[in-house]
Amino acid sequence: MIKTIPSYPAYGCDELGNVYDMTGSQPVILRTYNTGGDLKKGRYRSVYIKKAGMKYVHKLIAETWLSSWNPSLHVDHINRVKTDNRIENLRCLTRKENAQNSSSLGVNKQKSGRFHLSIITALDYEQHNFSDEEKAWQTRVDLVDQHYKYNWINDALRDIRTDGVWMFIHKLINYQYNLDPKYVARLLAGVSIYDAPKKMTKKI
Repeated sequence: MIKTIPSYPAYGCDELGNVYDMTGSQPVILRTYNTGGDLKKGRYRSVYIKKAGMKYVHKLIAETWLSSWNPSLHVDHINRVKTDNRIENLRCLTRKENAQNSSSLGVNKQKSGRFHLSIITALDYEQHNFSDEEKAWQTRVDLVDQHYKYNWINDALRDIRTDGVWMFIHKLINYQYNLDPKYVARLLAGVSIYDAPKKMTKKI
């Protein structure tokens, strides 16, 4: 289901974290870019909004779908994966709550010198203790990866049931390779970029 984004009526978004251009006869998924954040902790997904510039996807999703949304609040990724913008992974927090959450979930050094890992996964809230910091961070990366794959499979099955296999393949190619949705549609239709008419090639 696609809802209109209140601040940008020409655009919409769904509960899976996709943002659409609604100006044409059919909604078109916008290309996403990695911006903000930092390279070590991860970067956020952004989209380009005409006359407004780059906007964070998680904030657009929250504004549109969360009843608790308020521009003065921070939008938090519950599972700490900044590229996971599904509505069930987002919540609005005060600045203090967001800071507390960021410090409590992850790897923290204890007074004993050991490293404590706490993380919310798809199945449970997990806590582990390590004597080696590198091993603690690697375990966190592995758990996040498992969480992402688990949710990806669930989302994939839901998309196939809802939209059919063909539309799922369209979304998958667009997300995996970050291509223009119009280009993906042409590829799926069997139109090669090299065989396309000049007019079509210019639009790509």
